[in-house]
Amino acid sequence: MSAGLPHPTRHLGIGIKLFLWFLVISMLPLGGISWSYYQKNFEYVKNDISNRLFHELEYKRIFIEAYFSDVYNNLEMQCQSAENMVFLQQLVQSLKASGQPASGFVRGLEWAKITDALGYDLRLLQQTFDFENIHLIDRDGNILFSTLETDLLGQNIHNQTLAPSHFGISANNALTNGQGIFSDMGHFPLAGPEPSFFMIRSLVNSENTVIGLIAFQLDMGNIMDFMTRNEDFGATGETYIIGSKDLFMRTESRFSEESTIMKVKMNPEAVEAWTRQKNEFKIYHDYRNIEVVGNAIVLHDVERYHLLWTLVAEMDTSEAFAQIHELRKRTLIVLIITVLMVTLMAWRISRHLVHPIKRLTHAATLLGQGKFHVAIQVKTYDEIGELGTSFIQMRHNLQETTRQMQATQQLAEEANRAKSEFLANMSHEIRTPMNGVLGMIDLALGVALPSRVRDYLEHAKNSSHSLLRIINEILDFSKVEAGKLTLDPVHFYLADILEDTIALFEKDVDNKNIELIVAAPPQSLGLLSGDRLRIQQVMTNLVNNAIKFTEHGEIVVRVTADQEDQNQVRLHFTITDTGIGMTAEQISHLFVAFTQADSSTTRKFGGTGLGLTISKRLVNLMGGDVWVESTVGRGSTFHFTILVTNHAEQAKNAPTSPLSLISRRILVVDDNASSRSIFSEFFASFNMKVDTAVSGIDTLEKVKEATLRDTPFDLILLDWQMPAPNGVETAAIIRRDPLFADRPPKIILMTGFNHENVIQEARDVAIDAFLSKPVSPSQLFNTLLDVFGYAVHRPIVTAQKEWDKKGWIEKVGSAHVLLAEDHPINQQVAREMLKNMGLEVFVVGNGQAAVEAVRHENFDLVLMDIQMPVMDGYDATRNIRSDPKNKNMPIIAMTAHALAGDRERCLDAGMDDYVTKPIEPELLYSALEKWIRPGHRLLDVQTIPVGPEGNTFSPPLGDLPGIDVKTVLRRLGGNSTLFQKMLGEFNRDFSTACEKIKMGLTGDVPLDTTSRLVHSIKGVAGNLGAQSLHHAAKNLEKALVAGQRDRWPELLSHFEASLHQVLESTRPMHPDAPTMATNADSLATLDGPWDREKGREILLELSDWIQKANIRSQECIIPLREILKGTSAETELEILAEALDMFDFPQAKNHLDTITARLRISLENKQ
Repeated sequence: MSAGLPHPTRHLGIGIKLFLWFLVISMLPLGGISWSYYQKNFEYVKNDISNRLFHELEYKRIFIEAYFSDVYNNLEMQCQSAENMVFLQQLVQSLKASGQPASGFVRGLEWAKITDALGYDLRLLQQTFDFENIHLIDRDGNILFSTLETDLLGQNIHNQTLAPSHFGISANNALTNGQGIFSDMGHFPLAGPEPSFFMIRSLVNSENTVIGLIAFQLDMGNIMDFMTRNEDFGATGETYIIGSKDLFMRTESRFSEESTIMKVKMNPEAVEAWTRQKNEFKIYHDYRNIEVVGNAIVLHDVERYHLLWTLVAEMDTSEAFAQIHELRKRTLIVLIITVLMVTLMAWRISRHLVHPIKRLTHAATLLGQGKFHVAIQVKTYDEIGELGTSFIQMRHNLQETTRQMQATQQLAEEANRAKSEFLANMSHEIRTPMNGVLGMIDLALGVALPSRVRDYLEHAKNSSHSLLRIINEILDFSKVEAGKLTLDPVHFYLADILEDTIALFEKDVDNKNIELIVAAPPQSLGLLSGDRLRIQQVMTNLVNNAIKFTEHGEIVVRVTADQEDQNQVRLHFTITDTGIGMTAEQISHLFVAFTQADSSTTRKFGGTGLGLTISKRLVNLMGGDVWVESTVGRGSTFHFTILVTNHAEQAKNAPTSPLSLISRRILVVDDNASSRSIFSEFFASFNMKVDTAVSGIDTLEKVKEATLRDTPFDLILLDWQMPAPNGVETAAIIRRDPLFADRPPKIILMTGFNHENVIQEARDVAIDAFLSKPVSPSQLFNTLLDVFGYAVHRPIVTAQKEWDKKGWIEKVGSAHVLLAEDHPINQQVAREMLKNMGLEVFVVGNGQAAVEAVRHENFDLVLMDIQMPVMDGYDATRNIRSDPKNKNMPIIAMTAHALAGDRERCLDAGMDDYVTKPIEPELLYSALEKWIRPGHRLLDVQTIPVGPEGNTFSPPLGDLPGIDVKTVLRRLGGNSTLFQKMLGEFNRDFSTACEKIKMGLTGDVPLDTTSRLVHSIKGVAGNLGAQSLHHAAKNLEKALVAGQRDRWPELLSHFEASLHQVLESTRPMHPDAPTMATNADSLATLDGPWDREKGREILLELSDWIQKANIRSQECIIPLREILKGTSAETELEILAEALDMFDFPQAKNHLDTITARLRISLENKQ
């Protein structure tokens, strides 16, 4: 089977299908006949059962109704008998004459005489008809005569025993209406243990007056015998009587040894079956819970006696349908035997027909696998034989076609290999001069140039990068075609990618006068793992397309996150523009290689048409998808999703808002709705209270209204480019208005990319900070912290990052590096880069020279080009590694090769890392920083001579209070001699600064001169790492400029203590410097009374917690605020508290030293 065709799913072979068809065709008639025969017999049996049930019911119904008719007739005759009336009347008269109750009267002699004389006929009747008893009852209910003298004799039917019984109720009814009544079956003690049954009729005299009752107590034995008689009704056949309402049995069951009369109840299911099923018999479960077939009829003739009885006839289904069961068994046996015979016959016939076809199928399968020499045997001369002949012809044709295709495929593979080789060679040939071009441009831009020449070079650099992007896209597409496009996961922060995107396009959006707005990423995201460069590539591609096709309006970038599982997060990026938009037809071709929306846009906007194709493949590799929504004339939204790993618990430096920023009131001012929305979301995510304004006038109204409500805004984020008044004019109005003087808001002004003119315009307006649009979330966060006086913390990740010049000298300064590069221009570019980084560089022109150089010289690292004359980089690396002493020396490949597999080839040859040409300085810096071992070439800053005598000073540089020695040394490239000189000059220049500033505050010196002096100290202190002094000078300068005289004493005290600390630290660098005046008066003039011992105790505890970097240090702030309230250390304490909020314990230690110096107390433990 050809690899390009789907393999059919095989379910049933033709042999099985033929066999099943034979089986079905033969079994259908047989099955139909068997079913018809079974149904016909079943109907016969049903009719037979119905007839038997019907005859049984009719037979017994006639008997029962005849019996009750005879009894009733006898009762009627006795009621009309004159002798019975005379008999009852004499008994009533004698009862009255005796004065006794009936129970005593029936035991007397008079009663005996009367009954012997007149009771003979009734006794004879009772014996003749086998009645249980016959009773005469007077009008008052007294039972005055019974043929058999039982306990009923002498009782009254109205007493407590008889009244509720079925006998008493029926007798009362007969007295009332004068009709004959059957009492139905029932139990009561005076009538004996067996169920009793009465027929009662009133005695009416000639005057038509009821004088009493005559009651026949019936013996049901005859009916019971008749009902249990089971002639010709099967072994399980049974008839019985039940009450139509209560369903209790009125006759005995022939299957029960105990009495069932009025004790066993009929199954209600049977009654429901009689009602629901319309056929002659019903199937249900009887009172024994056995399945029966039965029927029932209501005894209508006895209803005139007030009896509601139903006659039931039943037979167990096992007996009733025994013939059907036997017939079904025999039919199944015959059917099974027939099926087996037909199956055997069908199998033989199908096998005979299918075997040749199977041979041809097997041969076709082998042909599909490319086995063309299989033998195809044809032994028949029918249609199957013709099919075999066609197969032989097909085999010959297929064999020839396959041979031609293999030849064509071989040519195509050779052409593809040639294309790959061409791309690799072209990559090297183009990248090598490109490296020189870009390198030389970077070097040229690093020196002072006329603006016109610099503009030419910037354009040349941009064009070179555009050409390089085209080369990279073609190479990436080649990797996509070859299926060798792979990912390289690293750790990164999403905010870094967004910030890099903004930095990359800030000039482009400024030139087109459109806005690029980036929403802050979700705060739930911490340190992520993924291919940072590929994510950046997709982002860059899509944002670049949005800028390219957008002439006015905005581009908005958003990222959301959905948790997939415990660690996996799906990021959803959206890039929305207000550009030209696309039709559905254009979208359908969007991700096809070498095409754009249409040919006209290709000519107008340029591009290879590969970017989206590569982006789609990259997104798919990262477990996501890419799609677009667009409307012509309104813009487009590109979506893409990727899967990354979230290491939230490892994110040590993710931006967090200090607690004191919570609930700050922020006003966002921008005439762009999207900007207002995204900036508002950013501030709200840190639990700040946000309001918005759309213009300068709207801003002024809201700021004034908030101030009058005593809820002023703490900060205004103000856009510069708005309808009049613009941002600067709006800020100037706010600063001049005395309404805001007491609590002036911080103002951050957002400008375009080139904002020098705006800053110049705002030079007389107290703007706290400037931000260039587009603004990244991290830039806004850091600026926010800065304007409120917090230390700015920026995340540090293990991904590629911008070269940190401050820390460079400490890590790799003075390292000895060998550069192996054959191209003279590239040699010059790389040499200048490395020398600018403070490295010692030795250059060779080929691999052999590199091997010789390493053999005779020790190097900290080798930068190795790949393609060089004499010996290439691979062989040179192998030769270097062959010497055991060079086993651990870092070797970094520096080549123009860029196809898949190049990195692996470098690593296999023994290289440690890989950098592609043209060399990006940041990537080279990162690689060098990673592989050059720090420490062994560092200058020991504690023992460097500071003068011609070589003297050292104490304390060491690393322990100078108030000065960050490490940071300044990084800035100076480790030049501690220069650092000490700067410190000495500071001590010399500013040792008397406090006295001059105090003179300015008292009016002896112009205030402008004093402000300039404070400004100078602020700048120099920042460069020397004296952060506490820098902040103190900054705050004092602002107060001087704003004329806030009430704050001068407090701020001066803070400034004076910080300056004193720095001057004391720098005194050893300038031994002749005068001692700064620090008399008690100058320090304590602003201090009020305070508890010195208690304060020292808490400060000592605070120092201990800070040394341990323990968050319990914050517990000391509240009591210290009470103790130090009104002292010169009050403001410094708040700065210390802010440092603790940011968990910046080193900075907190510096502020604590300032406080103790200002308060003139020592925290050394007293012995």
